[in-house]
Amino acid sequence: MLALVGLVTAALLTPVNVVGGVALADGTSTYPRVIRLEHADAAHQGRILASTNTDDSGTIHESTDGGASFHPIATIRTEPGPGEWSGSSTLFEFPRQLGASPAGTLIWATSINAVRGGRDRPNPNSRIVAWKSTDHGRGWQRVPTPIVTGTAGHGVWEPEFAVTDAGELVVHFSDKTQQPRYGQVLARRKSVDGGQTWGPTVNTVAVDARADAELHLEDSPGMAVVRRLPNGTSVMAYEYCNLEPVAEGGHGCRVYTRTSPDGWDWGSVTDRGTVAKTADGRHFVHAPTLAWAPGGSPNGRLLLIGRLVRAADTEGDPDTGPAPVLHPQSGSTVFANSSNGLGRWYELDSPVRITGFGTDEAHTTCQNYSSPLLPSADGSRVLHLATDRVGDHCTAFFATGPTYGSSDAGGVSTAVTYQITNLKSGKCLTAEGNSTADGTRVVQQPCDSARPAQEFRAVARGGGLFSVAKAGSSKCLDVPNGNTSAAPGDLVRLWSCNSTGAQDWKPSGVGRSTYLFATGNDDGLCLDLPRGALDNGVQAQLWNCTGVGAQLWHLRVRGDS
Repeated sequence: MLALVGLVTAALLTPVNVVGGVALADGTSTYPRVIRLEHADAAHQGRILASTNTDDSGTIHESTDGGASFHPIATIRTEPGPGEWSGSSTLFEFPRQLGASPAGTLIWATSINAVRGGRDRPNPNSRIVAWKSTDHGRGWQRVPTPIVTGTAGHGVWEPEFAVTDAGELVVHFSDKTQQPRYGQVLARRKSVDGGQTWGPTVNTVAVDARADAELHLEDSPGMAVVRRLPNGTSVMAYEYCNLEPVAEGGHGCRVYTRTSPDGWDWGSVTDRGTVAKTADGRHFVHAPTLAWAPGGSPNGRLLLIGRLVRAADTEGDPDTGPAPVLHPQSGSTVFANSSNGLGRWYELDSPVRITGFGTDEAHTTCQNYSSPLLPSADGSRVLHLATDRVGDHCTAFFATGPTYGSSDAGGVSTAVTYQITNLKSGKCLTAEGNSTADGTRVVQQPCDSARPAQEFRAVARGGGLFSVAKAGSSKCLDVPNGNTSAAPGDLVRLWSCNSTGAQDWKPSGVGRSTYLFATGNDDGLCLDLPRGALDNGVQAQLWNCTGVGAQLWHLRVRGDS
């Protein structure tokens, strides 16, 4: 009987539109965050902690088996006042001593606002408040002074912590208190004493709203997530919402990135940033999170996720709105980038998959909303938490999956024509001048779907090897003397297809429709653009295989959107 009850409970906790995930807890568990302890004592080092919200508390969950299972270890009572609620929390481990708080100190913060964020009632006591733990998440002490407060507009939201090069603790947050000049801004404060007191608010992204705009909708940058790269650069991902008609510049809530050299200076406040998009223009909208994973290239890889995936902006209709939301890609996709966030991103399968999306507010503020990622220590796998509706609750689910693609030629077809796009430059392989003469340079040029010089076909050679032929010709990508003595820096050209090793390429899948192209004789050389060049007309070459963006190529079937 107990076993039957357990099976029934598990079934009730798993909605039909969640695939691959296990419920983190019974009941409500929203806005999850997840970290691995990297500055703890020997007994706790490497443990994984996740935090979730209810409307009046936060729960800390612990995993001692690498994310295979979790159990609750603490509840933090946020004590919102009458007509208030708490949510959009964050969890952070101090990487060094900050003020009097040693490395390994944990800080958890949440925003407290009037119900519905002051949209239809006053919100005079909006605040972001924090708690600290010095025992690996079991005991929590409230920090006496709020991080930030607001008495106007629609409140302060969505805290995110980071540390500057100078050792200052920074909190990034979404600020709706600067109306009417701004609908919402992405702002930050810093603390020199480990989060006990905070300096003034400084805007990070702030674009003036139009006088006749629905201020809190039309211009709303927010939901920042920050990760520090090994080279010292900090990368931020965030949404920027503009819901005006497409003809007037609206684009929904696209996900953008920007960088800082020191963790504090984020550039011009009026610069919206760079849209994170794939080689074919797909991009996330709403509620992003970001993680860094080692491996895959000398830079490692950035992993990015958002609530929904949209098609390229060129598919938007000025009369009806932004580009369409793509299914089943929405709820099943992680973006990856091996060039420190520069250039185009490629797609991976997400471990937790949400296969159906509701359109009412209960679903749009829950399903796949701000889903965190935590790569394994070696970067080969990623723990993913995502939320979905279960009855009347919004519940977090978790699963772990690979961060690498198939590592073979799976998905390469000999029956279609491809456009081949470099991820670093976003430009396409081109037979110079559309020539088919032997020796024609193979260069990069802006992608053009009507350009025959950018049409190529894969020709199977057996053993996972392919030749790459210019469509409609008998000429193949070739390396002079590549059959016997290929070397770094050898330039790629067209030559009469001859079934020799000089024309053998071995695709290795790194993500959806994205490949490294190694030479067929296993000499460790790959199809590459010199030094990641962005200029038109640069000739492709061979270089030592590293997996950086200049060596990653997206195969787009001609005619696909």
